[in-house]
Amino acid sequence: MSAFYDNNVTDVGRLLLGDVQMGASFVPTKIVIGKGYLPQGKTTRTMTDVADVVKELALNKATKNPDGDAIFGAIFSNEDIQEAFYYRELGLYAKGVYYNQSGGVERETAEVLYSYGNAGENAELIPAYSTGSVVERQLDLLVYIGNDTEVKLELETGLYVTIPVFNDTVERLEKDIEEVRYIVDSTTAKKYEWAMENGTLSLDEVDGDTKINIADKETLDAVQGKVDLIHTNTEGLSGKIGETNDSGGSEAAGSVFAKLNKIIGDIAAHVKQWTAERAAKLDQLDTINENAKTASTKATELVEDLAELKAAVAQESTVEGISNKIGSEGDADTQPTLFGRLAQLKNVLVEKLAEVLTKVTGIDGKIGTSGDTSGSGTLFGQIKTIVDTIAGKKYRYSDTVQHTESATYSTTNAESWGKAIVLYNFEAEYDGVIHVSAQFNIPSGNSGSFGALHCLCESSWQPRSAASGTMKSIEKCLNTPTGTTFSKYFSGKFSDNGEANVLYGGNFSKFVYYGTNDEIHSLVKCKKGDKVSIVADIYTVSTTPGTVGNLKVMYDVK
Repeated sequence: MSAFYDNNVTDVGRLLLGDVQMGASFVPTKIVIGKGYLPQGKTTRTMTDVADVVKELALNKATKNPDGDAIFGAIFSNEDIQEAFYYRELGLYAKGVYYNQSGGVERETAEVLYSYGNAGENAELIPAYSTGSVVERQLDLLVYIGNDTEVKLELETGLYVTIPVFNDTVERLEKDIEEVRYIVDSTTAKKYEWAMENGTLSLDEVDGDTKINIADKETLDAVQGKVDLIHTNTEGLSGKIGETNDSGGSEAAGSVFAKLNKIIGDIAAHVKQWTAERAAKLDQLDTINENAKTASTKATELVEDLAELKAAVAQESTVEGISNKIGSEGDADTQPTLFGRLAQLKNVLVEKLAEVLTKVTGIDGKIGTSGDTSGSGTLFGQIKTIVDTIAGKKYRYSDTVQHTESATYSTTNAESWGKAIVLYNFEAEYDGVIHVSAQFNIPSGNSGSFGALHCLCESSWQPRSAASGTMKSIEKCLNTPTGTTFSKYFSGKFSDNGEANVLYGGNFSKFVYYGTNDEIHSLVKCKKGDKVSIVADIYTVSTTPGTVGNLKVMYDVK
């Protein structure tokens, strides 16, 4: 038997538990076994699928334990296994299903690998069916799903189960039926069932002679009379409580709901006084939260009082006791009546709202204005300090790689004028010097073949008079996207009769005439906001391609 010491709920499985916490039902879909090892860089938690699937198994078992774990099972048979394999992987797939109130499916999440285990070198060899070795067993997975998770499992029609699983299921059903049918005395463990004889309700012992009379007909009739009396005496109570849409409440008049609606209206009037600008500047959230908690506590006490009132309605036999609990409209906020509680709630809400309005006063001074100086204590002053600090930074020559372009470009003698390629175009964020390099592969032994790396900068257009067309060529490169190729090299435009290194202000060219995998370095001097273009020329007289690529842009910002 394979030993799955490393078995975990996967990361995507934990995301599924999030949907379950939001109301979805946990629906296991299948068990999958495989023969693969853990891929490099993966753990059992980061797996999203079984690495090398051998067989998918339909579920035949789902048992939820009280500690938040669950057991899901399926039957494995090697009847359709044509070659032996190592039983190394074991995975449970599942999904979340949201049901509506009528029981229909509202929506589903995607099926994911919920739990995964890999036995590694402890895997068991499963023989092929043709060898005559028949393997059939019940596979059970113990996984965590949470205490409040609702599990739904639909079994396939015609799916068979093992005898132990069948017997276990029957035993659990018998216990469930017995719990519903009988009442068990927790002290004596005796079983009782309901009985009715000549209008007398009783509990009779199942395997004995004990009979416990619950109530005879005379007692039941007396209880019914009391209930009818309570109903008669409380018929006028609903008038005092009123309807949810009652209005016109005040401290001296109106139903309970009318007074509640009046309080809500007063609160709404206070809230409307806050402007959008004031609400956005609130910096005393902790205080507001505490005030809200206080109001919530008072509201909870009111709900509890209403619950007590409901209980009293079911027990009191006269209207007098109920009226005392409701009180009158003039009750002070210290009296333990419903109207007293309402007065107390109103006072607390008005007091806390006044505190909130006091807290937001003076917040404008903390924000400040756009004219505040650097280093001042206002928000605008702090922002000015940061801007002034950044303004002094520059590009510094360095070998630190800040950007790469991995694309490679090539040409042969079939392109009679070679190629010019815009390797990278960008806008300078600072003044200073940027260091660049590119990998050239110019076929050796071919006279006339060459490569060139040009670094062009917008603010450094200072061409020599002998280099005709330089300005137009530079402008063309600076205004084309990265990766643009031209069907003719630009070297004649940027150099003076093939001179190896030519500098026009900040525009610098570096030539290589042949060589294998030569890394050519160059640099460009730019100003903040400049357009910068790194351009490569390649030309070969050979059928062997000449190539350029692996661009690196290097600098430090200090």
